[in-house]
Formats: sequence, C-alpha cells, structure tokens
Amino acid sequence: MANSSEKIESTMPHTENVIVVGAGLAGLSAAHQILQKSPKIKVFVLEKMKSTGGNSIKASSGINGAGTPQQERANIHDSPSLFYEDTRKSAKQLGDESLAQTLSERSANAVKWLEQSFGIDLSVVSMLGGHSVARTHRGGGKIPPGFAIMKALGDKLGTYANCQLITEAKVLNLITKEHAGPIGKKVIGVNYLKDNKEESLFGNVILATGGFSASDQLVSKYRPDLVGLPTTNSEGTLGEGLEMCQAVNAELIDADQVQVHPTGFVDPKDPASKSKFLAGEALRGEGGILLIGGKRFTDELQTRDFVTAKVLESCKRANVSPGSVIALNPAGYDKIKHHVDFYVFKGLMKKGTLTEMCTELNWDVDLVRAEFESYNKVVEGQEADSKGRKHFGPGKFPTANDGELFWGLTTPVLHFTMGGVHINTSAQVLGAGGNAIEGLYAAGEVSGGVHGANRLGGSSLLECVVFGRIAADSSTGAGSSL
Repeated sequence: MANSSEKIESTMPHTENVIVVGAGLAGLSAAHQILQKSPKIKVFVLEKMKSTGGNSIKASSGINGAGTPQQERANIHDSPSLFYEDTRKSAKQLGDESLAQTLSERSANAVKWLEQSFGIDLSVVSMLGGHSVARTHRGGGKIPPGFAIMKALGDKLGTYANCQLITEAKVLNLITKEHAGPIGKKVIGVNYLKDNKEESLFGNVILATGGFSASDQLVSKYRPDLVGLPTTNSEGTLGEGLEMCQAVNAELIDADQVQVHPTGFVDPKDPASKSKFLAGEALRGEGGILLIGGKRFTDELQTRDFVTAKVLESCKRANVSPGSVIALNPAGYDKIKHHVDFYVFKGLMKKGTLTEMCTELNWDVDLVRAEFESYNKVVEGQEADSKGRKHFGPGKFPTANDGELFWGLTTPVLHFTMGGVHINTSAQVLGAGGNAIEGLYAAGEVSGGVHGANRLGGSSLLECVVFGRIAADSSTGAGSSL
C-alpha cells in the first residue's frame, strides 16, 4: 500500500479507479473485495480521522450469519429465511424488503469470507435480542469481534501496492457531470481536503461514511425528541455522506429511524459524559438481566426498541432517572469473561456480593433475593417467565448474602441510524423515481432501508461486509461471487 502522503501514479483512465470514502468495516470490505477480484484497479481509501476503524472497531457482540458450519456444529437450526423473518419483524414493516433479503441470504458467506480471507476467529455463536435462534458469531479469545475484524482487514490492506489509504482527508463534495438518463448526471469523483489543501480524485465512488448519531444538527432535524441523549458513536459520526448524497439529489429512506440502545454504561467517574461505552448485547445473550429498583421489568432479549421503551416507561413510573442495572451471574461471566474483565478494568462493571451490590445501589437485599429466587425458578423450568423471556443463558443468580455476581449502571443511548441513503440490491445510490445515480454506491450505516424501524444486534457488522462487497463488485463491473 502506498504511503498516505504520496499519490499513486496512474496512466490508466480514472474510470479504472475506485474511491472509497470511509475506513470502517464497510469501506475496508469494499476495498478488499476490489483488490481480491480486480487487481488492475487502483483503490483510494479516504478517511477523515487519523486512523481506520470508525464505529466498527467498537462492536462487541459479533456478526450474524444464518446457516453457518458453526451453527451446525452447535446443533442450531437456522436458515436465511428465518433470519429474514426476524429482520422484517424487527423492522416493523419499514425499510426495503429486498435489502433485508440480500442481507439474510449472504450472511453465512460474509462470515466465511472473514474467516477464510483474513483468518478471523468467529467460532462462538450466541443469542441476541430479537433473534429466533443463536446466530451472532464472535471469537473465543480476549479481543472483541469489532477490533479483531478491523485489525485484520487494516493490516492486510497494507499488502496491496495498488491501494492508497489517505487519512485525515475530509471529503468536501462529490464531483458530477451531465449524463443522459433519468437522473441527468453521474458521479465521477470527489474533492477532498488534506493538509489544508484541496485535492481531487476521479473514479467511481463508494460512500461508507457511517451514520449521524453524533451530529446534534441532524438528530435535531430528523429526531428532535432524541436531542440531548448520550451516544455510543465516535465524534466523527456526523452524517457528511448523507449530506453529500442529498446535494446530488439522492433519495433518503427512513431518515427518522434512529436507534436508541437500552444499555450504554454510565461511568461512575464521569456520569454526565455525553459519550458512553456500549454494554454489549452479548451480556444479556449470555444470561444478563436488567433491574430497576432491584426488580426485573422486561424480557431482556426483546428487540432494542422494545427494551428501551420498557426502561423509559419503568423509570418514569418509579420517578427515577432513565437507566437500569445490568447483572450477570458467575456462569454467564464464564461465557463472556474477556468482555466483562474489560468492563471491570474500565470501571464500568463491578464484581461483588449480593449484599455489596444492594448496599451500593441502596436496594433492599431481601427484595432482590426474592427476585433472584423467582427468576432462578424460571431458568430451571419450574415456572414460565412473566416477562416472556425464553432464552436464559447458563447458571443461576446468587441468593445468599455473600453470593457473587457482576453488575453495572446503564442508560439508553443513541446508537445507530437505520435510515439513510436509499440503495438497491446492487448498492447503487438511488435518486428520483428510484433510478440509480451512475458512479455512486453506498454501504454501511450511511445507507438506509436494510433494518427499517429497528436493527437487530449483530447486523451492523454484517451489513458492512455484505453491502461493502456488493458495492465493490458493482463499482468495478465484477460478477458477484457471494
């Protein structure tokens, strides 16, 4: 890979260049797909931050895949059609059915591609909220899946001579020219700012710039009721890609659908911070429960929008600030030890006894003990769960005063924008009348229509890989091998 301060000299026409804007998982998936299949094409990856990773590098629960060998070995019966049904149920009739179908059908291949092309461990399969079966894949080691995936793709990008990564490069706008057809123009490149100097690159453009959850301006425009909520997103998640597309008359879909995740950790050292670290959904998938005032109040494995609504409703009824406590028993800890150890190291979770937890939170220990005793009966199959939970994870919660467990304070947080630029199943950006804007493609959170009203956990990394690779094939004319 050429140094980011140098330019690749090319005697080829600029139509044989592809410009990828954004170096999160969608952008790097697109870049690698081109480099693997079309070695004569030069790839430019423009990233406005100092390093690659975006929000993808922070993903902690994993990537979905339906019908994988890992599931087969664990005797988990899954299929793309079942995954599609879960995705559409979660979407609540919003979004684009064809995109959800593409996501589901290509999910197993996305997991396989990461494993075989980059040697990434995705051997562990877990259950997350809103899924009918366990289908979220992560590694068995200490490194969270988002970091493991981004490091592997970032490291391998450096082995290609025909790829140039340019960091701290802010794309200003898309370059267009008049073009026959219903849209009347095509995208032929970008203008960007590097070291206070404006530069231009020409070629087909893949936008992988992420969502807008860290932009007060765009949140206020599309979801004014959510202004002021903390966010899990990096400071660069400002929606510039959305605005660039609108400048060339691209069509938006579901722009008002912004996901509020129910569990962002409240750091005791800085509880008022607007930036929160996500309490990964895998915690609940491996048996974690949510408590307000020492009592459960919801099925913790419902969809994120459902659980968030229950948090807000229960806190309002109890006249307390929005938030809940996530608790995990020792057996659940053993299943997700490395995640929890990291949270404890960061001061976001604590390990202690039942008495210590109740003392710290000013809860009645007898009330909490009774809650745990009741829940343990549910886990053992003696009773049905009054909250509707059907998957429980391992072990039971302690009922003795000196019984150990893990806990942390959480609050609802802005997490993901389901809406964005409308794309088709070829990842082409659509303009008026659903017509494709030639030369312009999008993948990842900048695009909309895949998730509808709610994104399932594990589908953000998946969307990046599936549609990043599709955008790569479409932008180069390469046939799909997915």
